[in-house]
Amino acid sequence: MPRRDHGHWQHPDTGQYLKDDEYAFSEGHDGRFGVPLWLRTECCGGHLLWANNEAHLDYLEAYVGATLRERPDGPSGLSWYLPAWMKEAKHRDEVLRALGRMRASLDEKVG
Repeated sequence: MPRRDHGHWQHPDTGQYLKDDEYAFSEGHDGRFGVPLWLRTECCGGHLLWANNEAHLDYLEAYVGATLRERPDGPSGLSWYLPAWMKEAKHRDEVLRALGRMRASLDEKVG
């Protein structure tokens, strides 16, 4: 289990310190408690697709659904960190369907 120290997390294997936002959500799990996120599903041949919250889900739907995407200048935007398979046009429809399933599960949970 990672150890928190003054707004930073110590990686349990490497001992490296990471800021809260660098460790908060890793591979579809909450970094503080280690539990799976509610918004997660398999997609595109077994890849894990996940969202932290509704705002993240909104962003992913808008980004993946866009037919024209501007390339970021550097690692300052979320799109820089998205996996390549998610950004490929050939996966657009499948990713959008998976995001739709996640949206439906969120709507069920809230409703």
